[in-house]
Amino acid sequence: MKVNKVKQRKMKMAFGKGETGKNIIMKKYLGKGNVILSSKEAESLLGVIRKLNPSKEEIYLAGILMAKYTQEGHDSKKDFPIYFFKGRDISKPKGHESERWNAKNKKTLIIKKEDIEVNKLVDNIINKKGK
Repeated sequence: MKVNKVKQRKMKMAFGKGETGKNIIMKKYLGKGNVILSSKEAESLLGVIRKLNPSKEEIYLAGILMAKYTQEGHDSKKDFPIYFFKGRDISKPKGHESERWNAKNKKTLIIKKEDIEVNKLVDNIINKKGK
């Protein structure tokens, strides 16, 4: 899958899945100050907040979207951990042409299961009104 763009509550994000989508995001934001989010699972979704210096609330909202759109976040019965770091903190190990990337200064954000469920509920209500 290529990169998908999402605009929700005036916050722009891009998501990448699979080797191609993740590499597109990592190469585009390598060395930049944008916040990148990743779940613990290597095969899962990768997201980037396009706005520089997002607030803690914006990072948490982006984490909710990540958890909502990943299979393991969607199926999880408990709170969901997500890593986040800045584009300037990523590097590609020498000799690795695959989707392997290193991130220093990686922080963990715990997304509450209730917040994921509430976000899904709000989306369902909005989608029903639009039909």
